[in-house]
Amino acid sequence: VRKFYDLSLERHRVVFFALSWTVVHPIDPSSPMWGLTQKDLLDADAEILILLTGTDETLSQTVHSRSSYKADEIVWGA
Repeated sequence: VRKFYDLSLERHRVVFFALSWTVVHPIDPSSPMWGLTQKDLLDADAEILILLTGTDETLSQTVHSRSSYKADEIVWGA
């Protein structure tokens, strides 16, 4: 069964986007990832999808980005 969650971010908006942006979801008691272990994610064949939307100010067009991370690609303790 697939489950999708909108995760809260430390910073959900960047006014000036230089060259990179580190997106951070705090894993605290309100997070659906709270208490999960590496084994839990591997056993569930979990995948984390990152979907971002922004606006290209030069052309005023919407820009989309999508990344996917399987459980075995997650670096623990980093």
